[in-house]
Amino acid sequence: MKRSVFLPLIIGVGAVVLVASLAGSGNVWKDLKQLDIRFIFLLSLNFLAVITIDALRTRILLENMPFRTCLSNSLWGFYASAITPFAAGGQPFQIYHLVRSGIPFEKAASVIAVRFFSSFSFTIVSGFLFFLFYLDTFRSLGILGDLFFIGIVLAFVFYVFIMFLSFSRRFLERFFLSGPVMKIVMFFTKKSREEVENLARERILGYISTVKELWRSSKAKTIITIILSGAMIIAIHTSTYLSMKAVNPSVEVSLFQIITVQLALSLVVYFVPTPGASGAVEVVYYVVYSNLISKTDAVVSLLIWRFFNYYLFIILGIILGIGRLTKKPEEQSSG
Repeated sequence: MKRSVFLPLIIGVGAVVLVASLAGSGNVWKDLKQLDIRFIFLLSLNFLAVITIDALRTRILLENMPFRTCLSNSLWGFYASAITPFAAGGQPFQIYHLVRSGIPFEKAASVIAVRFFSSFSFTIVSGFLFFLFYLDTFRSLGILGDLFFIGIVLAFVFYVFIMFLSFSRRFLERFFLSGPVMKIVMFFTKKSREEVENLARERILGYISTVKELWRSSKAKTIITIILSGAMIIAIHTSTYLSMKAVNPSVEVSLFQIITVQLALSLVVYFVPTPGASGAVEVVYYVVYSNLISKTDAVVSLLIWRFFNYYLFIILGIILGIGRLTKKPEEQSSG
């Protein structure tokens, strides 16, 4: 666990040091001491809004789940995403957390699938549209712009794969009952092939049934969840704009401009196989935004943005982990 926590920190800090050296470390330190406290306060409120909206999505889909547990589930999800390659560990860990909190596996998996699919759908559709909107800007980046386009195509392919994996029983069975996946599961569970097949079919059938029942009985809740997902993603990308304003309140960028650029960038950088896409995020941020604002402002706003959008989740995750280790067994089992 220590390695998984410190690796993204080392990679991220290394990337920041690199871009800071390009802008001049003396200027960076000077700007850090002159941050506008008003926008730091707004960033703090925005951070709380992101967590609250995310927890509210879970609370809407799981009516009997205490909101405190939903908040904990959200924080664990953000933390696991930050320390795992491709930022892919958040959803599996959230399912695990919900199961430990007393939710049946099939129900937990269906709730997390609806949350993830609604967020990813919003990001894919809006990100692609805004990429086309700023096509000339990305073309000016040369080969980097071409890489962004390739990344968006890969994101769409991955989106289709996840859609089938989340909602198609036949696709789920083909995937999880395939030879390579079966061997991995058999190795870790120490169970026979027949036992693994029976368990997988049972879980897949229960999961698909739960997803269908969730949609049939809770169409309004699902639609509200989709709306909240869009609001959460907008809040996440608003932190970029607030970070720039904290460094330089007179910087000539609009909230709409920054959100749209971030939506397009988010389709690409999180396919980098480092924990939380650390390293790639920092470099891409600097390359893109140093064309919109001064190089020093880009580096300093990068530091502020990554703290509120990444490192703070790792810090809170560590605190949550320490708090859980110090709980008595009966307290832990209550979630």
